Amino acid sequence: MNDAQTLFVAFFAISYTLMLGYGQSYNIWDTYDAWRGKRQSIRRFFLGFILLNIIPISNFAWILSALASVALSVEWNLANFLLTLLIVFLPFIIIGYYRLCVSLLYKYPYAFYRSKRRLENFTKADEHGEPISFGARFWPGVIYIAIPNGFLLLFLAIKQLPSLSVSLDPGLVNWILLGIVVVEFLLLLTSFALLRGRTREIHKIRIELTKCQQGQKLAKVAAPSASGNPSPSAQDEPSA
Repeated sequence: MNDAQTLFVAFFAISYTLMLGYGQSYNIWDTYDAWRGKRQSIRRFFLGFILLNIIPISNFAWILSALASVALSVEWNLANFLLTLLIVFLPFIIIGYYRLCVSLLYKYPYAFYRSKRRLENFTKADEHGEPISFGARFWPGVIYIAIPNGFLLLFLAIKQLPSLSVSLDPGLVNWILLGIVVVEFLLLLTSFALLRGRTREIHKIRIELTKCQQGQKLAKVAAPSASGNPSPSAQDEPSA
């Protein structure tokens, strides 16, 4: 294998391993119940086998063979930089196939599951009180598959662009990469600060909700005494 194929195989192996781990949370490859003849498990197994095994591995084989004619050099220039990015992003097709599989599980939960707990999880509303959207999972999966394959087809069609042959100073590239790392670190700190503020707001809301619930309980306890009914001791006193 050449350098491009080796880089692609390494990142694909990482992505594929992570996908297999995530797939276990949905019990996709339930061979035990599928062997016992449970229809939901059989459908779920074949869905995962096709969308997470057959098609991704076929896509992997095509990309690996296509990269055989791609020469990846370690020289610092824009063409090699963009080509390296493309090769690193090609394994992201695994995320796309995984999102497609999960979207179908959410779209047709009764066809793939019998457990009440899982059916409740698949049919409940999201955190905004809205029904779970099929398109919000399906179309991002399509994008994850289409964009890397599309860029690879475009690269194979044009092979190289004259404008991409401009060499970059290695020192300048290092400063650019350092700037990217600094920006990512600042974005991470900002996200952490926003998340922390949001957590505090949620905590305050929970405290206020708890106080309201306690107030309602106290009001229910105090309601009988304020209704004007005579106490049991007053009813037992003899009349004059």
